[in-house]
Amino acid sequence: MQIVIGLEALAVFFLLAAYITGPARPASRTGIFPGRPSPLSGQETDPAQSGKDDFIKWVDFDVTSDAMTQAFRFDVATCQQEIHLNWVQLLAVLGARYGGDFSRYKPADMETLAKRLQDGETIEAVTKDLKYYPYYLEAYGAVLNGMVGYYEIQIPESEAPAFALAQEQDNAGGESRAQGEEGQGNDAPESGGQKDAPETKEEALTPSGERKIWVTKYGLKAFHPLAKHFPYSHYNDFGVSRSYGYRRQHLGHDMMGQTGTPVIAVESGYVEAIGWNQYGGWRLGIRSFDKKRYYYYAHLRKDYPYQSVLKEGSIVTAGDVIGYLGRTGYSATENTNNIDEPHLHFGLQLIFDESQKEGNNEIWIDCYELIKFLSVNRSESVKVDGTKEWTRIYQMKDPAVAEESR
Repeated sequence: MQIVIGLEALAVFFLLAAYITGPARPASRTGIFPGRPSPLSGQETDPAQSGKDDFIKWVDFDVTSDAMTQAFRFDVATCQQEIHLNWVQLLAVLGARYGGDFSRYKPADMETLAKRLQDGETIEAVTKDLKYYPYYLEAYGAVLNGMVGYYEIQIPESEAPAFALAQEQDNAGGESRAQGEEGQGNDAPESGGQKDAPETKEEALTPSGERKIWVTKYGLKAFHPLAKHFPYSHYNDFGVSRSYGYRRQHLGHDMMGQTGTPVIAVESGYVEAIGWNQYGGWRLGIRSFDKKRYYYYAHLRKDYPYQSVLKEGSIVTAGDVIGYLGRTGYSATENTNNIDEPHLHFGLQLIFDESQKEGNNEIWIDCYELIKFLSVNRSESVKVDGTKEWTRIYQMKDPAVAEESR
């Protein structure tokens, strides 16, 4: 009997030790440990820790592409109405209701929510009993906040609405909008830190010879990471095992494609990392201007991985060609093809505090559903004669770039 009691006591001791020293990651889909620090900003369970490490520690981004699409459509449809529905708020409300589990998502839930808000109920009233709404609003906002808004972009003349054509005619004879009108100015950097320059006759036309027209839009200003018309295949491989170097989880999303496929900047930002990495091969790291998102593009093409103008600190605009799909990596020797199948490894890291940028506290999210959502917006590119490079066909002016350049 004494031996049995002794063994039970020892088991309890080890269980308590494992709980106390275990990794600070969520034990549930809401990410909340009873009696341990909450990922909700400013809501530490230990008063003595108040004000310390006051930021989100973990995010499971399980929002489906269907839910993102529905919320996005509500946002765009109401952008000029008195009550403008914010797509991140809509998703955060449902996230708080579902405990982050979007396998429970029903379009009717969002329709009901949208109607309540359009009927005049405030977001504060809707969420007053949703304890974790602030967490989901901040967490989902960290993923999505840079993706929707106003921007200017070129479109083919045949697709331009009548008012845009009239505006273009009004601008004829004066300085064209492509040269910096609408407040962007000639000092706003283009991709790679280049300054705006007057368009040549060829650049002002589509590859088929059609004139391009500048229009102002409100909508999705983030792009799919592979250029339009280039084929690829993918599946949800986030978290699967990897063994090169050491056993670990795959914290990105692989898109299989053809070597040389143009890789596209998903969001406007600046180049934070460029060069060789033993695991990722030739890779690029682009940071969003609000510093919440770090986009990681890896296994780029051997010999010519990036656009030639790119360097650390270069500013890129969403939709720019930034590099080329390949199969470099898994080698300490630079410029080595050691990946079996050409693909782009695309990763998205969330950063709520700079202490999370490198090390054991990094937050990488599952991008599969996000990539499906972004597939409706793929940047079209054309080969630059006499070079190994491609360039986007339709230029874009993102207010975030202009703001960063001031």
